[in-house]
Amino acid sequence: MTYRKVIELFLVNGIEENLVMVNVFNWNGKVIKILRKKVKQYSCYDIRNAGVYFLFCKEDSDIDSVYIGEAENVLDRLNQHLRDYNSDKEKYYWNSAVVFTGFQINPK
Repeated sequence: MTYRKVIELFLVNGIEENLVMVNVFNWNGKVIKILRKKVKQYSCYDIRNAGVYFLFCKEDSDIDSVYIGEAENVLDRLNQHLRDYNSDKEKYYWNSAVVFTGFQINPK
């Protein structure tokens, strides 16, 4: 037996290449796709709580790869990845992130 799901895509700036938020009805979570260059500008509470994230990278050999991580505050962790790359602590350059997180109940 198959079950139907309703998925809602919200194109925050009107185009798919930018910030995208995904809601799956009857699921207590959220999926957010964000470009690397937009992370520092991101100010919503949606990814300030615990979650799993995927960083999509292009290796020097032109091979696509994915870094998978988890964090108590995903936005802080993404910003840490940016700082670590700028200080040569990380060698991979990611272009976009996809974050799986629960809904924020009490933003601080």
